[in-house]
Amino acid sequence: MSKLLQSKLSGILEYGVITSRQASAFYNKWIKGRKAIPEEYLDSPDFSSHTDLNTIFDIIQKMRFIPVEFRKILAMVLIIAAPFLPLAFLAFPLSEIVEFIFKIFL
Repeated sequence: MSKLLQSKLSGILEYGVITSRQASAFYNKWIKGRKAIPEEYLDSPDFSSHTDLNTIFDIIQKMRFIPVEFRKILAMVLIIAAPFLPLAFLAFPLSEIVEFIFKIFL
């Protein structure tokens, strides 16, 4: 198992427990039995810490097995291949190129 995957799984487990406990405490303190949150409650550090912890948990959940996006790899391959396209038109007849493209996409 890779270190990234191990880090993600342990982070989800550890921060998941912390986030769940904090969300429960936050709910019991601020939401339960209240119809609206008064303006002065928004200055409380509880809201800030709750938001910060949720942000950390979201980042952990979005961790990737490979730290590079597929789109970026595809863009890099296309940029590298682009200068060779004119060479392909010189080496192969247009009909073969079109036939090859149709085989790929259909």
